[in-house]
Amino acid sequence: MTETTISESVLDFNAMAQLRAKAQANPDQVTAEVAEQFESIFINMMMKSMREATQRSGLLDSQAGRLYESMFDQQISSVMAKRGVFGVADALQAQIKLQRQAPAPAPERAMSLTAPSFALKQDQATYSLDRTPAVRPVTGVDQ
Repeated sequence: MTETTISESVLDFNAMAQLRAKAQANPDQVTAEVAEQFESIFINMMMKSMREATQRSGLLDSQAGRLYESMFDQQISSVMAKRGVFGVADALQAQIKLQRQAPAPAPERAMSLTAPSFALKQDQATYSLDRTPAVRPVTGVDQ
């Protein structure tokens, strides 16, 4: 495995600020990096769930050990995302590309906010809806 420098570390908060600035200037350019970070978060959550599902031995189970495992999982997730192990970033990029290329949907006809009135009719042993609008007298107070 190759050695990771601090510029490639998940703990490099300066890189996040630079990415945010790039995204505001040109969103198309940073799509790959954001998709890769999303895949890293996805892998990290998966690894966290896997760790929680396993039994721990009393000998190595400590707060420091859990902190180390968490940091290790974050770094491994980042490396796996850079290598494209799962392909989540590629699928996300393809979906974003399709969404940007698709034409905006045409505005549809405005729908009426008033619902049609139906009355319930009762015959001998059946019920049915009367689709003729019920006319109510307009008064100042509903009764």
